[in-house]
Amino acid sequence: MTLIHEMLGFWKRNGVSAVWFYTIETYIGCLVRWLPGIEGFLFRRWLFGILFAKCGKELYIYPGVRLSFTRCMRMGSRVAINSNCYLDGRGGLEIGDHVMIGPNCVISSCEHGFALRDTPMFLQPITYAKIVIGNDVWIGGNVCIKSGVTIGDGCIVGAGSVVTKNVLPFSIIGGAPAKIIRTRNET
Repeated sequence: MTLIHEMLGFWKRNGVSAVWFYTIETYIGCLVRWLPGIEGFLFRRWLFGILFAKCGKELYIYPGVRLSFTRCMRMGSRVAINSNCYLDGRGGLEIGDHVMIGPNCVISSCEHGFALRDTPMFLQPITYAKIVIGNDVWIGGNVCIKSGVTIGDGCIVGAGSVVTKNVLPFSIIGGAPAKIIRTRNET
């Protein structure tokens, strides 16, 4: 499969409107990604509030954040996405209320296939699976969250973790791959 075939496949899977939406999102996102100061926060909040499928109040998108396929993303209220994060919503991405995402995180709802040894991985089918991040979640810096993962309410994901499996509510996880370190105690 060539790049042309992949582009045509994207067009077929998503339709003409999605292709235009993605193109506009990419160019406008590139222009506003690095706007500094309070004006940058306000403008990104306004722009992505329009582009997201759903967007709650108080969305904080720091400079350098790259968002792809925003029409498949649903954001809760009081969500902060720190600098240089990459969020890909192709398979669906849902983020709850009061969520903090540290710098340099990758949250991608799609993955390249690798099952066929006689076909280069670049040419294998892409799989898509929704990511759900619950309410009151703290994701440390440099975290990678793989497609199909659900992170329960009240979780803390340690810096540098690679989350490959679902996480129970109120868990504190860390490592690569991420494992439960302990649970948050009730006070």
